[in-house]
Amino acid sequence: LYDNNTKLVILSDRSGTPNFYSVDLSTYEITQVSDLPYCKWPNHPCLFEGIVDGTRNFVYFFFEDDLMRIDLMTYEMKVIYTKPHDYRRHVVSVCNDSDYVYTSIYRASDMPERAFGVPYAPKPLSKIIKIKYDGSEYKEIWEEYNWIAHVNVSPTDQHKITFCHEGTWSHVDNRIWGMDTETGKVWAIKDPSGAIVGHEFWYQDGNRIGYHGHLNGKRTFATCYFDGT
Repeated sequence: LYDNNTKLVILSDRSGTPNFYSVDLSTYEITQVSDLPYCKWPNHPCLFEGIVDGTRNFVYFFFEDDLMRIDLMTYEMKVIYTKPHDYRRHVVSVCNDSDYVYTSIYRASDMPERAFGVPYAPKPLSKIIKIKYDGSEYKEIWEEYNWIAHVNVSPTDQHKITFCHEGTWSHVDNRIWGMDTETGKVWAIKDPSGAIVGHEFWYQDGNRIGYHGHLNGKRTFATCYFDGT
């Protein structure tokens, strides 16, 4: 949602390539927002990995190597960050009232042919990137030899982020990790029952994290706090 919650951004493939569209919730009129050309994997526009900033009325997404920003009020498109060509990107995240956008990248040459459903966890060099919304600066705030993915910012505090060690859930060292971007402190967020977990998300309060998993053949659904309790 954006423009004071009066409009909704949707993703649609109507011409052979995905693009963003805006839906006016009072009239249901649909307006095309982007006009991106077709591009093959791994550089095709994974727009579902983008994010809407409803405060500033922007949408952020990767196209090829570039992190793009579209002004949803004027449709102006701008590059705010360019990743190294030998790295692949993942999801983009932003906090309400934040000046920064977060994402992660990982070195493609470090990845095996198969990354899921295998009895090991991929360990490519991965980095978390913090980018100023206007493209004026960026900083690599964390790196390690684990497949980092799903960087998510607290909806209430731009300095609180979670990320995951991606791969076959039963073979990663720990799925969910927390980071204080002011201090640089990083810690594991573990399920106290010992369940194998994934698909974590923030609750609207900006402090609780939800996730699901499995334990002893049964599905589990649980919450924990950002500090790991």
